[in-house]
Amino acid sequence: MIQTAKQVKDDKKRSIQKQITKSITIEEGIKQLFPNYKFSMEQIKHEIKEIETHLEKFFMNLKDKEFPSKEKPYPIAYSLDNDSGILLYLLCRIIKPNIVVETGVAYGRSTACILQALNENEKGTLYSIDSTFRPWETKEMIGSAIPENLKNRWEFSQGTTRSKLKNILEITDGIDIFIHDSLHTYQNMTYEFNTVWPHIKKMDIYFRMI
Repeated sequence: MIQTAKQVKDDKKRSIQKQITKSITIEEGIKQLFPNYKFSMEQIKHEIKEIETHLEKFFMNLKDKEFPSKEKPYPIAYSLDNDSGILLYLLCRIIKPNIVVETGVAYGRSTACILQALNENEKGTLYSIDSTFRPWETKEMIGSAIPENLKNRWEFSQGTTRSKLKNILEITDGIDIFIHDSLHTYQNMTYEFNTVWPHIKKMDIYFRMI
């Protein structure tokens, strides 16, 4: 927690460049990245309906619980929105990755969407890293939203990215998709990106870096 506070304090001293963004639909984004890939959003929504229903029930059960507590260690707002979950699922269905690495899990909404895609692909492994940083956070609640039947393609490492990320990279033969969703400070993000970049497979590298 002390290191986190220090990094956040350092970030406040940095100048931030203004960015111009334009919102596009999932369909538009996929067509730009994969112009030759044919898909139906109705089919994708049908494939992901079961996991979305499961996640909706999980978060509904958390809604009225007290935060922070061991029953509700993370704000629900920390979790991925539905559209982002669909996008992650769709990217994994298209790319059909052998290795996905994710930093930051919390309840595991994004993790569950990725694992659902790997399950549909019948191939691939997701390596995730997360830790308990506060007294009310427990290992049991990390990934607690993930259905048991999807965990056979999941390898979880408890600890910080500085202590675990290099170990994962050493045992994997290149990464197809990397997802940063841990501590969003300049120092941590720079460390993760610089560490992972040499291990990302070169084909379609630009849109595999999420």
